Amino acid sequence: MDNLSFLICIAYMIITADTSPINSINGVIINATVQIKIANTTIPTTSVPPPCPRDFLGHSTSCYHAAHILATWPEAAAYCESFGAELATIEDAQEQAYIEQMLNGLPHDKNQAAFWLGGHDILTEGEWQWVISMDRIIYTNWGDGQPDNSHTSEHCLELSGQRSFKWNDDGCEDHHYFICETGIIKNGGSILGKK
Repeated sequence: MDNLSFLICIAYMIITADTSPINSINGVIINATVQIKIANTTIPTTSVPPPCPRDFLGHSTSCYHAAHILATWPEAAAYCESFGAELATIEDAQEQAYIEQMLNGLPHDKNQAAFWLGGHDILTEGEWQWVISMDRIIYTNWGDGQPDNSHTSEHCLELSGQRSFKWNDDGCEDHHYFICETGIIKNGGSILGKK
């Protein structure tokens, strides 16, 4: 094929995509509409469903929301459940690092606060487990001297911004912000992830 024929072929096969309606937060597409034109033929517009619910940020197979509402641990759990989520579980150092990064993006008065996570030792003192799965907590990031069950009444897990996002046990009736987590929504509406 000579160069002229090649250029004509390329000119005929030009594909354009209008990506202006794509919205993303931290690199995660939250809404996208794509229209493709091939040689004056328009393919119908399709919407790509967001992988996370509104106001949630995606990482790996989970979506997270840092709620800026002060609540007790039971209230926080109920709030998350009302959105089909749960209080967040942190199962490895990579997930811990992602949540720290997410919280560092908050205004200073918020990222220095404490955030409820989904861990507790309510059933048996010293046996920490995740609230939804009831799995024993294996990965931990406790602060120095924690958990200490101060005054024998600290049974719920918080992530402390003032302690470099180390974990601390606290009284379940104290008021803190909290982090909700749900699975990423796959194409077709099913949820992929921990939930």
